[in-house]
Amino acid sequence: QRTPPLIEALESLDSLKITTAILKETGVGKVVRDLKKSRSNDEDPVRMKAKLLVKKWKAIVEEEQKKEG
Repeated sequence: QRTPPLIEALESLDSLKITTAILKETGVGKVVRDLKKSRSNDEDPVRMKAKLLVKKWKAIVEEEQKKEG
């Protein structure tokens, strides 16, 4: 069974080294967040993957903010 394209795209994003600057410049965080919100079923694999990605990126942003003081 073939992996859905949205899942493939989210997995590709997950493999990238993301920084706060990249998130701000590209707006990709907002797109992924909106994708997560657009899926009403909590069990939807796209929603679940997007949710994990948003959580991961939020942690990266918080960590960078701590380092900046």
